[in-house]
Amino acid sequence: MNTAPLTRLFPTPSELRPLHGLYLDDEFPKSQAPFLYGNYVTSLDGRIAFKGSDEGDGVPEDITNPRDWRLFRELAARSDVMLVSGSYLRRRGAGSAQEILALRHEDDPDSLEAWREQRGYPPLPDIAIVSRELDFPVPLELSSGKRRVFVITGRDGAGSDAARLREQDVEVVCTGGEGVRGDELVSILERRGYHRVYNAAGPGVHRLLLGAGKPDRLYLTFAPRLLAGDEFYTVVSGSRLEPASRFRLRHLYLDADALDGDGQLFACYERT
Repeated sequence: MNTAPLTRLFPTPSELRPLHGLYLDDEFPKSQAPFLYGNYVTSLDGRIAFKGSDEGDGVPEDITNPRDWRLFRELAARSDVMLVSGSYLRRRGAGSAQEILALRHEDDPDSLEAWREQRGYPPLPDIAIVSRELDFPVPLELSSGKRRVFVITGRDGAGSDAARLREQDVEVVCTGGEGVRGDELVSILERRGYHRVYNAAGPGVHRLLLGAGKPDRLYLTFAPRLLAGDEFYTVVSGSRLEPASRFRLRHLYLDADALDGDGQLFACYERT
């Protein structure tokens, strides 16, 4: 992997920082309530992923790159639990989704699992799957006991899909409604003792969280590409937020060597 340093643009004064460890060293608050954060790579016109069926292609190749991917995994390494969607697992089962649940990567030998173990954390964060439907596969490697995997759904959990998941030792947590509300989701995570929650799900789950006053922090990678088209997701979907969710820039880094020298920006925003 390219090891060129980053330039901090904000806060000033400017300084050079190594890519590896940038988000591992970022300060997280210490509190009993869940600290919830998310991360997206986006084009200049706000596109983060292809729309379409569950067998869609996910993040556009024009904006994916190993340096952003390294920081995505550093944020995963900081978490107690990762939020993913049922649609992601459907795509993963079809072989068309990027692997977002592993901390190791063949092109990046640094072991983030070892980083966690040195700090007394389990080797891997737990996984909470947020989904209205339960018709997705849970790969054996996820339910083999190395990490806790559970599903949060609004359905009653009495159907055959729920039974199949339970046979794999995947717990099904039901809220009792048609869908999962953001405040219910946060409350479930808090009752289970999770302090650092990483939202690795898409814009639908992000919208649920915004309705509950989350996330507390948002990491964005801005790739200098214009994609256009109507077949893309943006950072958040759903009905209009009234009032708008307010965030303030926490830090900003220029990654000048990324994307064939066009560069990219790593930004972090904190809820105000």
